[in-house]
Amino acid sequence: MKLKTLTVLLTAGAVLASSPTWSRERDSGAYLTGLLGYTFFDHERQLEDDPNYGLGLGYDFNRRFSAEVVGGIADLERNNDNSYEIDQRFYRLDGLIHFNTDDVWRPFIIGGVSHNDFDYPNSNKQNETQYNLGAGIKHEISEALDLRLDVRGVYGEEDESKDTTLNLGLVAMLGGNSIEPEDSDGDGVYDDEDACPDTTYGVEVDAEGCEIERDSDNDGVMDADDECPNTQAGTTVDAVGCPVVGDQDNDGVADNEDQCPGTPAKAEVDSRGCPLDSDKDGIANGLDACPSTPQGAKVDNRGCRIVLQQAVSMNLGINFASNSAEITGEHASEISKLAKFMTEYPDTKVVIEGHTDDRGNADYNKQLSQRRADAVKQSLTDTYGIAASRIDAIGYGEERPVADNGTAAGRADNRRVVANVSTTKRVEQ
Repeated sequence: MKLKTLTVLLTAGAVLASSPTWSRERDSGAYLTGLLGYTFFDHERQLEDDPNYGLGLGYDFNRRFSAEVVGGIADLERNNDNSYEIDQRFYRLDGLIHFNTDDVWRPFIIGGVSHNDFDYPNSNKQNETQYNLGAGIKHEISEALDLRLDVRGVYGEEDESKDTTLNLGLVAMLGGNSIEPEDSDGDGVYDDEDACPDTTYGVEVDAEGCEIERDSDNDGVMDADDECPNTQAGTTVDAVGCPVVGDQDNDGVADNEDQCPGTPAKAEVDSRGCPLDSDKDGIANGLDACPSTPQGAKVDNRGCRIVLQQAVSMNLGINFASNSAEITGEHASEISKLAKFMTEYPDTKVVIEGHTDDRGNADYNKQLSQRRADAVKQSLTDTYGIAASRIDAIGYGEERPVADNGTAAGRADNRRVVANVSTTKRVEQ
C-alpha cells in the first residue's frame, strides 16, 4: 500500500512536469505538490516512527509568499505491536515564505495547522488539531518542476505531543501569471537590466539603457556639452568645444589677451593672465605652499616663512653662609630668573647641584650640600609653581671645589648652588 501510493505520487508529478502549458516565467499561479513524509513520534504516544503520504494544491501569490492545502494518509502501528494498526488522515493548511527568489535553490520557512483523524481498532476514533513550523529548501529541476525538502516540528494540541516530520516531494507548476517588467524611464530597457535608470525620455540609449553620446564635429566634446557644435576638424577647442586661441604658458588666458605671457606652470592667474599673490610674498598662488604668510616676512622658494633654531640657556649661581642652607633675599632674585626661564620654555628640565667647602666632617658636608640643593628646588616649586618632576637636586658635599679651600675667599666660592639649563627656540625671519 505504502509503495503503491508513493509510486502514484511520483508518476503524477512526472506527468504534470511534462506538460508544455507550464512555465517558470511567472510570478504567481497554482501548483500541485506530492509529498512523502516520515514522522518521528513523541515517545509518549507509544507509536512506531512511520511514513506518511500527501497530495496538495498550492498557490504562489508572488515569488516570495505561497499557501497550500495538503491532504494525506498514514498507516501507524503501536510500539512492539505490529498487529495494532491505526489509520491516520490529515488535512493541512500551510504558509510558505521563500528566500533567494530568483535562484534555483530557494530556502523557505513553513508553518501551518492541520486536522487529524485517527481510526483505532474496534471502531474507536479520535481527532486532533496540530500546529507545525519548520524550514526547507526547493530546487528547480525544470521550468515546471521543483524538488522540495523540509523538516518541521509538530505540536499536538490535545495531548501536548511534540513530533518531528521530514518531507520530500515534488512541486509541479500549473500555469501562472508574470508581472510585466518595469521601465521607469521609458527607454525600452527594463529596470532590472537598466544601468542608467533615469535617462531623459526620448534620448537614444544603448543595450544597457545608457545614453549614446555623440561628438558630431569630432572635437572631443560631446554634443550635449558642445557650445560650438560645428567646429572645423583639427581645431583646438576648450572645455565647452569652442576654438581656443594659442596659450603658450597654459594659464587659461589666450596669448592675445595675456599681459604676463611667461607665467610659471600651475600658478594661479587673474583675468589678465598675471600671477596672483594673495600674501604678497613673491610666490604666486598655486605655487605657494604657505599662502597666508604675514606681509614682510622672509620666505623660502616654497613661500613658507624662514625659521631658524636659536640656542638659549640660563645659569644659576648662588653662595651660602658657612654651615647654612637658608635662602635669602639675595638668592631669591637669581632663583626668580631661573623660574622665569623654565616657565618660558616648559619642556626644559634642570639639575641643581649643592656644594660645600672642606671644613667639617665630609659626611656632614654631603648632607649640608643636599639641603642647599633641596632648598633651591623647594623655592622653585613652592614659590614659582615649577613642577617637581622637572627638577633634580643633588648634593656633592666638598667633592667638587671651584676655588682654593685654603683661603676664606676660596671657601666662600665653594659654598654654592649652581645649575645650568639650555634649549633651542624658533626664530621666524
